[in-house]
Order: sequence, then C-alpha cells, then structure tokens
Amino acid sequence: MDETFDPNLSLFLSTEGDIIKNIMDKQVKIEYWNQVMFMLVWYLFTITTYGTFVPAGLFLPGMIIGCALGEVLFMTMDDLGFILGSADERSDINRSYIVLGCAGFMAGYTRMTYSLAVLIMETANDIQIFLPVMITIGISNWVGYQFTRSLYERALRGKQMPIIRDQVPPPCRNILAENVMCKDVVSL
Repeated sequence: MDETFDPNLSLFLSTEGDIIKNIMDKQVKIEYWNQVMFMLVWYLFTITTYGTFVPAGLFLPGMIIGCALGEVLFMTMDDLGFILGSADERSDINRSYIVLGCAGFMAGYTRMTYSLAVLIMETANDIQIFLPVMITIGISNWVGYQFTRSLYERALRGKQMPIIRDQVPPPCRNILAENVMCKDVVSL
C-alpha cells in the first residue's frame, strides 16, 4: 500500500475541527471544483438540518463553509492572475483569504462583531490580520442588515421568545406612556 491519500476524502471524512485544519494546511492540495463541490455539499447539509430537531449546530458548519468559500475565492483570484508573489507568499495570502472568508460568512448570518473577531483571531493565530478581519466583519454585518435579521434573531422570533431590541419597531414609535397618579390605588 502506498503512502498517498486523497485530499477530498480528508475533507469529507474528517471531524469538523480537522476539516478546518485540512483547509488551512499547506500540504493538503484540493482542486478547485472539488472545493466548490465540498462547499456546496456542506451548505446544502447545513440548510437542510437547520430548524430540525437534529443537533447539527450552526457555528462550526458556518466556519467550514466560510473557510471553503475563502479558499474558492483565492483559487479564483489566483487563476485570473490577481495574486502575485512566490509560493510562500501565495500560501500566506491563501491562508488570509480562508480566514477572511470564514469571518465574512459567519458575520453575515450571526451578526456577531467583537466576539467573532476574537474567535477568528484565536483560530488563525495571527494578530496581523486583525484589522482586515474587523473590516470584513463590519462590511458583512452592514450588508446582512440591509436584507434581514440575523439567523439567531429569527430563531428566537420563531420560538416567540421575548427579546430586547436596540430600536423601537416602527408601529410602536408613536405610543406614549400616560401619566397616572397613584391616588386611585386603595391601600389594604
């Protein structure tokens, strides 16, 4: 038996934490269409299991899809000739794309800000990418809020759990509290 392995199987047959490590690993080379297929399969599985009573989670699948999205974006930019530099420089740029893809994707559906930046920084273990991560998170949050609420707000709303919002809803803006005196209250 030879000492080779299929990088595609290393993605599909690994645990969630190992998938992220394999995507960021320099030695694991994955072809463009295989990475696109992997990202789409994970996306379809995630949206299929969301809302069911299967404890599949949303956080790690979001990280995996975001990392794969960043890798696909890097491969596309590299094929179009926008990424220049030596092999080591391109590997570092690839890692940055993966981290930024993860941050952008997760910020788009969770609308987390500082806590997400800290989690991404701990995952990437690179302080030099902090400012691009914060810019990516800010842009993703802004774009997400232009279209809909966060996934977690929608889940709370669907379960009819009361939450305190940061803004007064438009139908409630003209409601005023009346000044009621306590003289009508009878003491016992």
